[in-house]
Amino acid sequence: MKKYTILLVTLVLLTSCGSETQENGEMTNELPQVESPTDVMEELQEQTDMIEEQNTEETPVSEATSSASKIITLKQNYTSPAGEELVEFDIEMDGETITNVKMTPIEVKSEITEKRMAAFSDDINDAVVGKTLAEASDISVVGGSSLTTGAFKTALKNM
Repeated sequence: MKKYTILLVTLVLLTSCGSETQENGEMTNELPQVESPTDVMEELQEQTDMIEEQNTEETPVSEATSSASKIITLKQNYTSPAGEELVEFDIEMDGETITNVKMTPIEVKSEITEKRMAAFSDDINDAVVGKTLAEASDISVVGGSSLTTGAFKTALKNM
């Protein structure tokens, strides 16, 4: 639905640019050349895919670490009673094993959510260090924060 809304807005904007003033001051109703709706949809899909890739990207750790080490950065949104929340998880891996997790709140809607995220952040390493990503995706509630834990598990499953 969002894609069609974007397409509709794009087409409206393009058609609103259709009138031009000629040198003699008369208006013309010639429409500018535009791409077909199929081309526009393909372009929008490519941009959507690129944004989704940015939301789950792997970033290598600095060259000083072993070649098997890497940091996986995952962004995940979820809905809390206060509204839509967005968090980022940086998962440091050594081979197949998690060695560290850092959670960064990006969009926080309430003080309660902020406290729950902090409790999750304080306890997540105790719950997942030494585990594989598959094992980490089956953890129970961390730090009393079921929603942030759910976001972490969803991010792992969606990568």
